[in-house]
Amino acid sequence: MRYIVSNVYNGLNLRASPSESGTILGTMPFATVCDLIEDTGTKWKKVRAPLNGSATIGFASDRYLTEAKSDAIVRLMTSVMHYWTLFDRGGGREGVQPFKDEVLKMWDELGGGRPPDNDTSHRDWPWSAAGMCAFIRRAGGYTAFKFAAGHSVYIHDSIVKMKANRAAPFWGFRITEKKPEVGDLIAQWRVRHQTYDTAAASDGFKSHTDVVCQVLEDSVRAIGANVPTDTVDVKVYRLTPTGFLAGSRNEIAIMKNMAQ
Repeated sequence: MRYIVSNVYNGLNLRASPSESGTILGTMPFATVCDLIEDTGTKWKKVRAPLNGSATIGFASDRYLTEAKSDAIVRLMTSVMHYWTLFDRGGGREGVQPFKDEVLKMWDELGGGRPPDNDTSHRDWPWSAAGMCAFIRRAGGYTAFKFAAGHSVYIHDSIVKMKANRAAPFWGFRITEKKPEVGDLIAQWRVRHQTYDTAAASDGFKSHTDVVCQVLEDSVRAIGANVPTDTVDVKVYRLTPTGFLAGSRNEIAIMKNMAQ
């Protein structure tokens, strides 16, 4: 069994013994993949993790270990970590080098041209969907994903495919139907109010998506592109007491990760 470190900001300490006082062998950053060696039956799991270029065995608290349900989720988390790091964990701005070139590369990979004068801050060329497509493309294996300059294209597709019970990398559900898990996408409307039903009927509305990276007791931390306005960074979504998205940030769907 494999686990992903899902503590976005601080990672997770690997210790020599199953105790808070155990010697720290190193810190596993967010998105580190480790193999289960032994489930101790307590909050501590004995795992093998890549530290300092070699496999290290130690104990880690299961609070920030999330079971890797598929290779695709592991690859997506690795991709998200790559881009978050590339953009200096939210410190790299779209119009400043070398981050500007990274945004332009996203547009080039997507196809369909670049913003006028290579202006990565152009109001008519928001790059959040181009960024999400870069996340998915780098992860690899997301067969039939609808790469597009607008999130609504793949939001709509995920709902249509779920309703038709057809294979797809993501299935779109109402936020009251499924709880968010690491590797899922959260779909939001922007500018003009939309609902799950209007998203099911159309693929041409202003929208946004973020990747769920950490699920806490009362909230979710998710990473997306062009957030809060011009970088790759973390957003927080509130959860209901029963663990569903609260809908406080215009959420219209939870796109469950179905890829392998």
